[in-house]
Amino acid sequence: MNQLIQRYRWYLLGAILGGISGYIYYAQIGCVNGTCAITSNPWRSTVYFAVLGLLLTNIILDYTKKSISKDDATI
Repeated sequence: MNQLIQRYRWYLLGAILGGISGYIYYAQIGCVNGTCAITSNPWRSTVYFAVLGLLLTNIILDYTKKSISKDDATI
């Protein structure tokens, strides 16, 4: 179990930070009249932003892995 958490720690961190950001967005900005599909419900907002955080983390990690492999190839 510890190896699994250690392997996916950046993804977990991205999803957790995204979820926190989504709840803060709901609480601070949200939707006044309830017609917004995502930000009118705290659960939807939290899950939506957690998925966005996960995807952003994946993009960042993929980019850093590619740049590291390019640096190794030029040496």
